[in-house]
Amino acid sequence: MSSEFLGKRYKLFSSENFDEFMKALVLFPQSSVTDRTMSSVLTSILGKRYKLQSSEKFDEYMKALVSHNRYDHNKSSTYKPKYERFSVVYDDEDKVVGYLSTDVLNIAGTNVQIQTFGEAIIEMGFDDVKFDGILGMGFSTISFEMSPVFTNMIKQGLLPRPVFSFYLNRQNSSSKLSSELILGGSDKRLYTDKFTYVNVTYEKFWNFTIDQIEIGDVILCVNGCQAIINTGTPVLTGPLPDIVVINKLIGAINTEETTIVDCDKIHNLLNIYFVLGGRPFELSGEDYIIKLKQNGRTKCISAFESADMSEYMEANWILGNVFLRRYYTEFDMMNDRVGFAPAK
Repeated sequence: MSSEFLGKRYKLFSSENFDEFMKALVLFPQSSVTDRTMSSVLTSILGKRYKLQSSEKFDEYMKALVSHNRYDHNKSSTYKPKYERFSVVYDDEDKVVGYLSTDVLNIAGTNVQIQTFGEAIIEMGFDDVKFDGILGMGFSTISFEMSPVFTNMIKQGLLPRPVFSFYLNRQNSSSKLSSELILGGSDKRLYTDKFTYVNVTYEKFWNFTIDQIEIGDVILCVNGCQAIINTGTPVLTGPLPDIVVINKLIGAINTEETTIVDCDKIHNLLNIYFVLGGRPFELSGEDYIIKLKQNGRTKCISAFESADMSEYMEANWILGNVFLRRYYTEFDMMNDRVGFAPAK
């Protein structure tokens, strides 16, 4: 086991007994693991050769362990072990380590047979999240040489169409509609107008091309730029020079923690347009400003953040939930395209 699994704050002094460590953890049903049993396992199996240098991070891990629903393969008659380990790094702090397993996966009453997935043994950075796991919806090219859930559903004939779509209800909306993931098609009740489609440029993270970005008299991404749409990203990320220009045009002020704007000026902020498939998709100040309440006060934060994901995702921009709340999004695997329509 090497430092890549747990990050810089955890230094592991031996790589010889990773399999011994994993086998020991398998002996404990996930639902019965407590602080004491996990500490005992780490101490007895890893011993002095392994030194966790951050007790704070260990406490964070234990908090995540006891606060979420967990899969217990000992209670499943269809479970099959794969005897293969995995690790996923989401950013500098968020990491998941475990082993691969196969079982029957049930989604909304539909059984997906022989589905391989990762059983997480060590989680870092997920203690405060409300979800219990991550369901990747990307292409099989990035899925640890296994068939993703959606691909398996297509192969097993469980869907009417090889299409899935997302509707995210706006936080400030009066609509009573819930956010939805629709597998097998789109829900016409949740969007207006027709879809505008853009072709997938890389079969990884549903990459596509933004024609250009317009705000005021300024045009960015003049010759087109690569982007992905991602439900795991709450904001809008792009290259630092573009983000600096946008935040300056909307009057945002940089602080030590984030970039803020005057809450009283949100309604007067410039609209920004992402041109996709030749059609402008508008975001207003009400869309791209995030309101957070802290200590009885409301802080208004710009959703435009800089991030360089070009090497990893082959994309300059990530259109996250800020964009998804405004536009219903359809992912068409048969035709390798992504469609956008105004959300209700």
